[in-house]
Amino acid sequence: MPDLKSFDGNAQSLRLVHSLQKLNLTLSQLACIIKYPRLIDESVIAKESKIGVFVSERHLIQSLRTTLGLPPGMRHPLVFIMEAADDISYSIADVDDAVDRKLLTLDEVIHYLDTHLDVESQTYLQPYLAEALTHDQGFFPCLRLRLTTDWVGLAADSYLKYKTEMMNGRFVGHLLEQEHPAIHVLNALKQLARHSIFAQPEVESLELSGYAAMRGVLAAYSELLQLPAEIFRQLLSGEKHYRFQRAVRLCHRLSRRHVKAYLLATEKHDPFFERENEQEWYFRVRLLLDFISGMTDTYALEEYRILHGLV
Repeated sequence: MPDLKSFDGNAQSLRLVHSLQKLNLTLSQLACIIKYPRLIDESVIAKESKIGVFVSERHLIQSLRTTLGLPPGMRHPLVFIMEAADDISYSIADVDDAVDRKLLTLDEVIHYLDTHLDVESQTYLQPYLAEALTHDQGFFPCLRLRLTTDWVGLAADSYLKYKTEMMNGRFVGHLLEQEHPAIHVLNALKQLARHSIFAQPEVESLELSGYAAMRGVLAAYSELLQLPAEIFRQLLSGEKHYRFQRAVRLCHRLSRRHVKAYLLATEKHDPFFERENEQEWYFRVRLLLDFISGMTDTYALEEYRILHGLV
């Protein structure tokens, strides 16, 4: 199944709230999560390669399209607001975290902004910097408040300006794509994060450690994919199998919520899958991906150590 080779955080977020946690959300709220409103088979003809919905949630997106009147490939208009909110939230937070972890100094941040902004943007930003440097609540809380107020206002103006195009599915772009000093500051902060934070040796070392842990955990749990479907279900139900002692212990570590979702998805044959064993195997892989992708960094590293005898 192609979407098992194309893990995407956006698609997993939709699966998490709808199929795993089963939050009581309206269809409009669920539609706001779908940044890329297409399945893997629809991505072939899409301009972008990312997918936003796994095959496991295809019934949901079909329901959303029918009920909300969204043709294939069209975003819900409020997705653009969510996208802008995401940019606004992380632009300063990443830099704030870097200074807090001593990856950058405050002087380096200010110098970067001074040297990467045009004169008009520097003039716009200077009063905010001066206020933030002397504010009793700290530099970043003050700067965040001032810039966020302007960014939200600009995003709201864009939404009202292009609302008709969004409602008709003709709007292409971002609410914060416009010529304004505040947007130039936003882009400079994002560029600072890409070039001066995420490329730091400490950050790259953490990423390499994380990659190694994820590969190790995935490799260990892949043993469960080699079991016959009947044996796997028996192990999940708690039956003892002395031939599969390691697999039994791996099953004991799986989240009950994820196991429940797997059992529900495989209890009846889905005509989308040509063969019943294809359906079972798809959702078994999805079970492991749900479990592992839900791990925190600390959890994943600890799981790696346990599974490889490093405790």
